[in-house]
Amino acid sequence: MKTKQKTLKPLLYILLVLTVTFVFLKPSQSATTQNIQVLFPSGSSLAFQNDVNSNVTLLIITGILNSSENKLGLNSGGGFFHFTALNDTQIKITYSNCTVKVGGDQGNELRIINSGSTIIANAGDSVLIVWDKQIEPWLPMMFIFGMVGLGAMIGGPLYAINKIKKRQYLEALRAGTIVTVIGIALFIAWLW
Repeated sequence: MKTKQKTLKPLLYILLVLTVTFVFLKPSQSATTQNIQVLFPSGSSLAFQNDVNSNVTLLIITGILNSSENKLGLNSGGGFFHFTALNDTQIKITYSNCTVKVGGDQGNELRIINSGSTIIANAGDSVLIVWDKQIEPWLPMMFIFGMVGLGAMIGGPLYAINKIKKRQYLEALRAGTIVTVIGIALFIAWLW
């Protein structure tokens, strides 16, 4: 028994060190730049891509996107582009696999826009364009449903067998059947 405790203690310390290393000391994956000169005439475009499948493109339709006061930030989940327009500019924004919010154009509040939407930035407008990946909230929930369902599919019959051994037939039939059926339903919902 002592040898198990001797080997278990160092293993737990190693797991603790690995957890701290991977969770708390993760390197930052973001970059921010500010006050770079931006000058794009009509017909040109500016694109941002920080993932293989998601990108945001700003197509200058009319005017010149001219700004010396701006900030650009990219991270693993999205980014932002903030600029103060020096000229009147009409910009078409297209994107894929992300959500884009725009604010500050003609005094508008930050709002979600559709891909292919056009914004108009007047001279002096401080425009903020923010994009991020779409969240899939059901992905982890469905996995949890599946694991709970798997546990219920195994636990329901085991509970029923235990109650039958104690000669509690009604409880075994009722609770065992209900738990098993709910487990099957949750497991099927996970696979759907």
